[in-house]
Order: sequence, then structure tokens, then C-alpha cells
Amino acid sequence: MLALEECEIRRGRFYTSIEVAAWLRHPPKWFYVNRPALHRQGFPPPAVAVGQPRWRGDDLLDWDARRAVGECGDPGGSVVNLAEIARQRGAFLLSGKRRAS
Repeated sequence: MLALEECEIRRGRFYTSIEVAAWLRHPPKWFYVNRPALHRQGFPPPAVAVGQPRWRGDDLLDWDARRAVGECGDPGGSVVNLAEIARQRGAFLLSGKRRAS
């Protein structure tokens, strides 16, 4: 399995789908499949939609900040933390373990 390259997002720049996926620490295919769900969670639309979509770094960082404070309740959180939580929950569900009632 290939290691994902981490992408640092900066204000004032534009990012491709591949770079956004790397920033989210997921492969591009995951990003393409999950874009509708991300948009329902307030993920920004591409700033450039003609040809290859591109996202503004400002929009991505603002979305990340809103998610970190608003939905997680953790002012120090980030999209990376959310991705890790999702991975852990997915691994738990796949393990077949259930909580004791």
C-alpha cells in the first residue's frame, strides 16, 4: 500500500482534488466518492469548477476551523483528527465487536 503524501494547505493558493485528498489523509478515490457527504457537512465547493476542480486554501482552512470548533467541540481539533476518528470507528465496526449493554 502506498503511503499518502501529506499536503499542507495555505491561504492564497488553489488545490486540486488529489492535493485536497492528501490533506484529508485519504486516497483520491475516497475523496471522489465522499465529496457529496463532505458537501452536506459544509465542505466548500470548488472555486474553479471548469476543467479540473480547484479549491481555495482559504475556504478549506475556514471549513476545517468551523468543523474543529463547531462540530467536535474541541477547539484544538482539525480535519485530520476527524479522519482518524472515522478510521477508528470503521475498524471497530469491521471487527464485529459490540458494546455490552
